[in-house]
Amino acid sequence: MSGVQLRFHADDQGEWASGWAIDNISLAFVNIDLMTPIVDHYPVIGWPIVNADITISADVYDDLTWNSGLTSVTLNYAINGGTENHIPMALVGGLYEAAIPGQAAGSVVSYSITAVDASAQANTITTDVWDFDVNSPVWLQYDANTITNNIGLGSGTFGIMTGFGNPFGAGNPCQINSVFARSLYATTANVHVYTYNGETDTFTDVIPSFSQSFLAATDTVIPLSNCTTTAGIFYVALTDVPGGNYFAHDGSQDYYPGTHFVHFGAGMSTANLGTVESSGFPGSWLVRANVEAGVSAIDAPVVTITSELDGPTLAWAAVTGANSYHIYGSADPVAETFTLLDTIGSSPYIYTGTEGYMFFKVTADTTGLPAKRTISSRVNTLRNMVANHRLKQAPKASLRK
Repeated sequence: MSGVQLRFHADDQGEWASGWAIDNISLAFVNIDLMTPIVDHYPVIGWPIVNADITISADVYDDLTWNSGLTSVTLNYAINGGTENHIPMALVGGLYEAAIPGQAAGSVVSYSITAVDASAQANTITTDVWDFDVNSPVWLQYDANTITNNIGLGSGTFGIMTGFGNPFGAGNPCQINSVFARSLYATTANVHVYTYNGETDTFTDVIPSFSQSFLAATDTVIPLSNCTTTAGIFYVALTDVPGGNYFAHDGSQDYYPGTHFVHFGAGMSTANLGTVESSGFPGSWLVRANVEAGVSAIDAPVVTITSELDGPTLAWAAVTGANSYHIYGSADPVAETFTLLDTIGSSPYIYTGTEGYMFFKVTADTTGLPAKRTISSRVNTLRNMVANHRLKQAPKASLRK
């Protein structure tokens, strides 16, 4: 390379116009790999499956400049602040994976990921330490319970929104019990729990929206009723907020890009939607969701009964969504006094009792969800656009620029 040209560009988008300066520029030339690998991972924000293994997945690769390859990727974890454990992560389907063993309710899991490249220098990176609660129900929480600023619009109408991955996996029911937010001033907002259809570019309410009042500088827990979704991602939104109001924000949690949004104007549409970071405030809203495993309506088993040498045998086709089947028996079907005989995972069922006759019924159940869940996909399914408006911090002396 015979020469290098540098270009510097600044744009304050008409906010402060205070000018800028640049100094002490230096360039260095190296002929060895001194660049660490890259770990692309969205941290776990809550685990509602007690005693179930927690599979951590990450996209890990060496820097694209030298691309020396990787020698190891390791998952480091500790429970309740105890001794740190180290598990090698294996490459599975293009992602590195390792499982943290299932933990009891009330446990706090902290973890990080270490990657080492194959260069002579063995460049090493260890991520931040992330932690999350294990419980059922559990709060899905991006923020660290820290308010670094309060942001919103000084005028007009706006909304805020946070996306959450279904911790039970797409297709499995997630029950959302309540949501949480905090406003700097007393105000009102319409509460929505949305799913999003990328093909039609539409938001759909999981339950009817409703108006919620917020007291000034007060944590607000908002109960929900009959709010269950099987979508892989759901969104909690507070819309139609009058300008001059500001919601609590945690700027220290800046590693969840594409999950926190602001809407400029009434209602909710992607035409007026942008990410918080695109508006100049990387971090997380203090918007949380309390979730547990939900129950979806499923079909009833269609049962046949035959007389076999081993005893009366009940058989049925597998029911979509069922993880177990309850077998009931009664000597008096008119009185509806059925007794649970057994719970099994699949057909058939052989009855070994000695009664002269017995009536049976079989019900399908969605409980007993698979223990292994994978945390890998990004929450953001909306287009990551830069809004034409700017969020503002609350007009407090300590927050002015």
